[in-house]
Amino acid sequence: MTDVTARSSWYLDLQIPSILRRGSDRFRPVPLRVPELASSPPPPRAIEPVGEPVKGGEHSILAADVDRLKSQAAGLRQDRDVLRAELVDLNRQIPALRRQRDELVAETTPLRSELAALQSRHDELAVLRSEIQSLRRRRSTLEKAISGLRRSSESERWGKSHPQKFHDS
Repeated sequence: MTDVTARSSWYLDLQIPSILRRGSDRFRPVPLRVPELASSPPPPRAIEPVGEPVKGGEHSILAADVDRLKSQAAGLRQDRDVLRAELVDLNRQIPALRRQRDELVAETTPLRSELAALQSRHDELAVLRSEIQSLRRRRSTLEKAISGLRRSSESERWGKSHPQKFHDS
Protein backbone atom coordinates (compact mmCIF):
# COMPACT_ATOMS: atom_id res chain seq x y z
CA MET A 1 0.00 0.00 0.00
CA THR A 2 2.59 2.57 1.01
CA ASP A 3 6.27 3.04 0.39
CA VAL A 4 6.77 4.35 3.92
CA THR A 5 9.65 2.69 5.71
CA ALA A 6 9.94 4.78 8.85
CA ARG A 7 10.93 3.78 12.34
CA SER A 8 8.15 2.07 14.26
CA SER A 9 7.74 5.06 16.58
CA TRP A 10 6.53 7.19 13.66
CA TYR A 11 3.12 6.67 12.07
CA LEU A 12 1.01 8.32 9.37
CA ASP A 13 -1.51 10.92 10.49
CA LEU A 14 -4.83 9.84 8.94
CA GLN A 15 -6.30 13.35 9.08
CA ILE A 16 -3.30 15.06 7.48
CA PRO A 17 -1.71 12.46 5.20
CA SER A 18 1.41 14.53 4.52
CA ILE A 19 2.48 14.31 8.19
CA LEU A 20 4.21 11.61 10.16
CA ARG A 21 3.44 11.65 13.88
CA ARG A 22 5.35 10.33 16.82
CA GLY A 23 3.81 8.98 20.02
CA SER A 24 4.71 12.26 21.75
CA ASP A 25 2.66 14.23 19.15
CA ARG A 26 5.75 15.58 17.46
CA PHE A 27 5.44 15.60 13.73
CA ARG A 28 7.43 16.00 10.55
CA PRO A 29 6.57 15.99 6.84
CA VAL A 30 6.27 12.59 5.23
CA PRO A 31 9.46 12.08 3.25
CA LEU A 32 8.21 9.18 1.20
CA ARG A 33 5.46 8.73 -1.36
CA VAL A 34 2.05 7.42 -0.27
CA PRO A 35 0.56 6.12 -3.56
CA GLU A 36 -3.12 6.02 -2.61
CA LEU A 37 -3.06 9.62 -1.34
CA ALA A 38 -0.63 11.40 -3.67
CA SER A 39 -1.22 11.85 -7.40
CA SER A 40 2.44 12.33 -8.29
CA PRO A 41 5.51 11.38 -6.32
CA PRO A 42 7.04 14.26 -4.36
CA PRO A 43 10.73 14.99 -4.87
CA PRO A 44 12.92 12.97 -2.52
CA ARG A 45 13.96 14.87 0.62
CA ALA A 46 16.36 14.08 3.33
CA ILE A 47 14.80 13.28 6.70
CA GLU A 48 15.91 15.72 9.35
CA PRO A 49 15.63 14.57 12.94
CA VAL A 50 13.13 16.50 15.02
CA GLY A 51 14.74 18.82 17.51
CA GLU A 52 17.88 19.50 15.47
CA PRO A 53 18.91 23.16 15.96
CA VAL A 54 18.11 25.63 13.20
CA LYS A 55 20.83 27.98 11.97
CA GLY A 56 20.89 31.74 12.47
CA GLY A 57 18.36 33.92 14.29
CA GLU A 58 15.57 31.42 13.81
CA HIS A 59 17.08 29.32 16.58
CA SER A 60 16.51 32.04 19.19
CA ILE A 61 12.93 32.55 17.96
CA LEU A 62 12.25 28.83 18.16
CA ALA A 63 13.87 28.62 21.59
CA ALA A 64 11.66 31.49 22.82
CA ASP A 65 8.59 29.74 21.41
CA VAL A 66 9.58 26.49 23.12
CA ASP A 67 10.07 28.30 26.45
CA ARG A 68 6.71 30.04 26.08
CA LEU A 69 4.98 26.76 25.28
CA LYS A 70 6.65 25.01 28.21
CA SER A 71 5.46 27.74 30.56
CA GLN A 72 1.92 27.41 29.21
CA ALA A 73 2.00 23.63 29.50
CA ALA A 74 2.06 23.67 33.30
CA GLY A 75 -1.05 25.86 33.45
CA LEU A 76 -2.80 23.71 30.87
CA ARG A 77 -1.96 20.57 32.87
CA GLN A 78 -3.52 22.16 35.97
CA ASP A 79 -6.63 23.10 33.97
CA ARG A 80 -6.80 19.55 32.64
CA ASP A 81 -6.55 18.10 36.16
CA VAL A 82 -9.30 20.42 37.42
CA LEU A 83 -11.52 19.44 34.50
CA ARG A 84 -10.86 15.75 35.12
CA ALA A 85 -11.82 16.16 38.79
CA GLU A 86 -15.01 17.96 37.79
CA LEU A 87 -15.77 15.24 35.27
CA VAL A 88 -15.34 12.53 37.91
CA ASP A 89 -17.68 14.45 40.22
CA LEU A 90 -20.24 14.89 37.45
CA ASN A 91 -20.06 11.20 36.57
CA ARG A 92 -20.81 10.36 40.21
CA GLN A 93 -23.90 12.57 40.10
CA ILE A 94 -25.38 10.91 37.02
CA PRO A 95 -27.17 7.98 38.78
CA ALA A 96 -28.83 10.31 41.31
CA LEU A 97 -29.89 12.67 38.53
CA ARG A 98 -31.35 9.78 36.55
CA ARG A 99 -33.35 8.65 39.59
CA GLN A 100 -34.65 12.19 40.08
CA ARG A 101 -35.59 12.40 36.41
CA ASP A 102 -37.49 9.11 36.63
CA GLU A 103 -39.31 10.27 39.78
CA LEU A 104 -40.27 13.54 38.11
CA VAL A 105 -41.52 11.72 35.02
CA ALA A 106 -43.59 9.43 37.26
CA GLU A 107 -45.05 12.46 39.04
CA THR A 108 -45.94 14.21 35.79
CA THR A 109 -48.20 11.40 34.55
CA PRO A 110 -51.11 12.23 36.89
CA LEU A 111 -50.47 15.92 36.37
CA ARG A 112 -50.81 15.49 32.62
CA SER A 113 -54.20 13.82 32.99
CA GLU A 114 -55.27 16.58 35.39
CA LEU A 115 -54.05 19.17 32.90
CA ALA A 116 -56.05 17.52 30.12
CA ALA A 117 -59.17 17.61 32.33
CA LEU A 118 -58.57 21.28 33.15
CA GLN A 119 -58.09 22.13 29.49
CA SER A 120 -61.37 20.45 28.54
CA ARG A 121 -63.08 22.31 31.41
CA HIS A 122 -61.51 25.55 30.17
CA ASP A 123 -62.86 24.86 26.68
CA GLU A 124 -66.36 24.25 28.13
CA LEU A 125 -66.15 27.52 30.06
CA ALA A 126 -65.09 29.37 26.93
CA VAL A 127 -68.20 28.07 25.15
CA LEU A 128 -70.36 29.12 28.11
CA ARG A 129 -68.77 32.60 28.16
CA SER A 130 -69.55 32.97 24.49
CA GLU A 131 -73.16 31.94 25.07
CA ILE A 132 -73.46 34.36 28.01
CA GLN A 133 -72.15 37.23 25.90
CA SER A 134 -74.59 36.33 23.13
CA LEU A 135 -77.47 36.23 25.63
CA ARG A 136 -76.45 39.62 27.10
CA ARG A 137 -76.42 41.17 23.64
CA ARG A 138 -79.84 39.66 22.93
CA ARG A 139 -81.14 40.91 26.31
CA SER A 140 -79.88 44.40 25.55
CA THR A 141 -81.58 44.32 22.16
CA LEU A 142 -84.82 43.09 23.72
CA GLU A 143 -84.68 45.73 26.48
CA LYS A 144 -84.28 48.43 23.84
CA ALA A 145 -87.20 47.03 21.89
CA ILE A 146 -89.36 46.83 25.05
CA SER A 147 -88.49 50.38 26.09
CA GLY A 148 -89.37 51.54 22.57
CA LEU A 149 -92.72 49.74 22.78
CA ARG A 150 -93.39 51.25 26.21
CA ARG A 151 -92.69 54.75 24.92
CA SER A 152 -94.98 54.27 21.96
CA SER A 153 -97.76 52.82 24.14
CA GLU A 154 -97.30 55.64 26.66
CA SER A 155 -97.42 58.22 23.93
CA GLU A 156 -100.58 56.60 22.56
CA ARG A 157 -102.13 56.68 26.02
CA TRP A 158 -100.95 60.20 26.52
CA GLY A 159 -102.27 61.24 23.16
CA LYS A 160 -105.76 59.72 23.74
CA SER A 161 -106.28 61.09 27.20
CA HIS A 162 -104.87 64.56 26.54
CA PRO A 163 -105.60 65.96 23.16
CA GLN A 164 -102.81 68.06 21.84
CA LYS A 165 -103.50 71.57 20.78
CA PHE A 166 -101.59 73.14 17.99
CA HIS A 167 -101.38 76.88 17.81
CA ASP A 168 -100.51 78.63 14.64
CA SER A 169 -99.02 81.87 15.46
